[in-house]
Amino acid sequence: MDPSASDTQDWNLGVRFELNTEFGLVWRFPLSMVIAEQFTLLEFTPILHLDLNAWASAEIHLWFVNMRFTFNVMPYAFTPFDVTVRVDPVEPNRWCHGADYYGNALIFSVDYEQEVNECVWGLFGQIYPDHDTTDCWWRYYKPQLPLFETQISEYVDFLGEYYNYRCMNWHSASWGDTWPLSAEDIAAAEEIYVQKSGF
Repeated sequence: MDPSASDTQDWNLGVRFELNTEFGLVWRFPLSMVIAEQFTLLEFTPILHLDLNAWASAEIHLWFVNMRFTFNVMPYAFTPFDVTVRVDPVEPNRWCHGADYYGNALIFSVDYEQEVNECVWGLFGQIYPDHDTTDCWWRYYKPQLPLFETQISEYVDFLGEYYNYRCMNWHSASWGDTWPLSAEDIAAAEEIYVQKSGF
C-alpha cells in the first residue's frame, strides 16, 4: 500500500520514488493537406522511430497538492525511416518525395507535473443545514515544455539521406496535351522564370 496516496491517508502527506526503463518502437503515418506555392498537395509522412529511455521520478504529496519531478535520460534514439511524399490530387503527375534517417543520443531533461485539490465554496450549502459547503476535485496540470533539457554530447548525432527531396512535373503536370510547347508558351515560361529569379 502506498502511504502517500490520497485515498489511503486523509492528510495526503508523503513521498514516493519510482524508477523505470523503456524501449520504444513507434510507427506513424500522418496524413495532411499542405499548400506549396499555388498548389494544394496531399502529404504522407510515414516514420519509424526507435528509442531507449530511462527515468526516475520523485512525487511529493503535500495536503492539497501533489508535485512530481521526473528526471529523464535518453541514451539513444534512432529514426531509420523518415519519408515524405506529396501528391497533387488534381494533377497526380505533380508529386514530391524524399527520405532520410537520423539519430540522437545522450539527452537529459527534467519534467514537472502536479495535481491540485481545488475547491469551490458554496453559498447554498452554507444556508441549508447538513449540506457540504465546498465542492472539491483533483485537477492535473503538466507544462508542454520541460523545466530543463540538454544534450550531453552532440558528436554522436548523425543525419543522412536515402535520396534528396525532389519534385516531379511541378509546373508541367497541368500542361496536358500542349506538349510540345508553342513559342508563346515558351516565352511565357521564360517570363515567369525571369520574374521569380529577379534577373
